[in-house]
Amino acid sequence: MNPGDLKNTFIDKNGVEQTVVIPAEVFRNARREKISNKVAIDRYLAEQGYLDQTAVEETAKAKERKPRTRKPNDTKRAIVDQLADCMAQAYGSVEITNPERQFRFEIDGKTYEVTLVQKRK
Repeated sequence: MNPGDLKNTFIDKNGVEQTVVIPAEVFRNARREKISNKVAIDRYLAEQGYLDQTAVEETAKAKERKPRTRKPNDTKRAIVDQLADCMAQAYGSVEITNPERQFRFEIDGKTYEVTLVQKRK
């Protein structure tokens, strides 16, 4: 057994308890694919012929996540606008790269970027 490998005991499709070593690469791939370890283990066991593949597909569908939505922050947007306006008056053109977070400008041929960070309490 290599570092990061995991021993997993389960009941196979014939109802027999078995212990299998799951390689660490299975878990690295799960993180890359953003799936749970349970789904990754089930997929590995199905690929190796221990489990029925249809159960794995149903589990994977159930774990799909909705994209995270965030609320617009009008205060940060106003601050970035005001700072960008001040810099534009003093140094010329300003490019707002993220309306709630960043803007960039040039002085003497050098590019500068300002990032606004709101601290949490």
